[in-house]
Amino acid sequence: MKRDEREAESVSDHLVTQALLAAAEPRVRWSVAPHLRYRFLAGTVAGDQPADQVPPPTVSLVTDQAVLDGGNLVTPRLTKLSDQQRRILRLCEVPRAQADLMTALGVSHRTFFRRTHLDPLLQAGLVRMTHPEDPTHPKQAYVVTEAGLGLLSSDESQDEEKHGEA
Repeated sequence: MKRDEREAESVSDHLVTQALLAAAEPRVRWSVAPHLRYRFLAGTVAGDQPADQVPPPTVSLVTDQAVLDGGNLVTPRLTKLSDQQRRILRLCEVPRAQADLMTALGVSHRTFFRRTHLDPLLQAGLVRMTHPEDPTHPKQAYVVTEAGLGLLSSDESQDEEKHGEA
């Protein structure tokens, strides 16, 4: 594989991780993530309906991805998810306490779990706290964000394509 191809593949994988692209054909073709498609409609769409009259999706597209750093808006980068992080995203489709997540993953070291798995997901805006104002809240739980759901649906469509080809 040529250097330019590897670099393009790396950038594409990063955009899939950020829930901006979805792999139509793994390592061959990508498309804009479903939750962003309406923003890029031009001209007309099916049924000759003008694109400016197409209603936006009914789901909230606001995520917790961007953070302020010295007054500048910065999007944390998470270049690749581990299998454990993918499992955390699936588990957090309903709010879960850190202890519950650790038990489900079979991890016993709290600091290691937080630094290795949970903090990167929080910083990337794929998971959010239910009580962000008080990180040590006794009923603190973690739930997947819209960006995390987009990433999960992108992963599921890739898995279906892989199993469909086999």
